[in-house]
Amino acid sequence: MNGPGIDPVLEQERQRAENARLITLLESHGIEWRLPPEPVVAATEPEPESSKLSTDEKVALFRRLFRGRTDIYPVRWENSTTGISGYSPVCVNDRRHGICEKPRIKCADCNHRQKEPWKRPSPATKKLLGPMPKSLTVTVANLIYFEKAQLPQSLANRLIRLAAYQNPEFYKKQAMRFSVWKEPRVIGCAENYPNHIALPRGCLDAALDLLRENAIGVELIDERCSADPPRANSKLNFTRTLPP
Repeated sequence: MNGPGIDPVLEQERQRAENARLITLLESHGIEWRLPPEPVVAATEPEPESSKLSTDEKVALFRRLFRGRTDIYPVRWENSTTGISGYSPVCVNDRRHGICEKPRIKCADCNHRQKEPWKRPSPATKKLLGPMPKSLTVTVANLIYFEKAQLPQSLANRLIRLAAYQNPEFYKKQAMRFSVWKEPRVIGCAENYPNHIALPRGCLDAALDLLRENAIGVELIDERCSADPPRANSKLNFTRTLPP
């Protein structure tokens, strides 16, 4: 609001002249007086709902949001004396005689430290070498039976390996520096009969996949016994006493 007796037009001209004088003063000293332009925000597509993504799409989304280093990869270590554990980059010269001087020299202070990049392991192939039979007779009973006369040695070894797994007790005792005498490293569940090799029935799908990968036909004989259902007119009496 203008004071009494002040011409508003003259006051406006005075303020414009004052603004021009101040702008000239700022520019002469190299001072930026204009407001910076507002950043332009690019339109982004909304992230798809995670529940609608496939497994591969979820992995791709995670790798895009959380990118790690590909030139090195860590390995877990544990000190059996102190119980302290952690992760350290894998070194090509780790434990190499004449090069690695642990524990006298720490990895961080070693001049021979050479970090190793991670390489994706090649998928294990189920294709076996040598001639394979065109078909096999597989009998499913209390176990899965394969006739030895029909099996090449490489196929027999691979079938036996399907029913073997690492013994966790062995590695548990080994990590605690206990004796592993008479403790098997691998537990095998296959049975070796005079004329047959038998696997647990839980290995059926894996065995059929192995035969399919090697273009071997299967004649499946199911000799499992099924219990007869109770008759509709049969009477069942409960003779026990339920606990309170």
